[in-house]
Amino acid sequence: DDEDEDDNENPFSFQLHLLHHRLDFLNLCVTARGLCAEMKLTGSVPTKGTRSFLHQRNACHCFYALASRYFRLYSLHGIMHTQQTRTSLRMLYALCRFMGDALSKVFAEAVVGSSGGSNA
Repeated sequence: DDEDEDDNENPFSFQLHLLHHRLDFLNLCVTARGLCAEMKLTGSVPTKGTRSFLHQRNACHCFYALASRYFRLYSLHGIMHTQQTRTSLRMLYALCRFMGDALSKVFAEAVVGSSGGSNA
């Protein structure tokens, strides 16, 4: 595994992994923002099998995958760092889980809302 190999060679491996994860989080947030803006601008929900539909589904999965990467970082390196660092890693893990849950809820409600429910 890349993380394990880097730990033996680079004394800054924890910091590098944390920065890479933070960049991934920001990229995912930009992607999620674009998907939400696209839905709002078009006023419609993407149909199954389209690029937007797949991106919406995968954005949720990506946030969950990133959360597991934060948890792995916490498990591997957390004990060697301060309480503030451990708390930050747990918070970043929870934030990724929240974003995945929130996006799946928003995108699911958009599909349900567009299916023609009567909300007089």
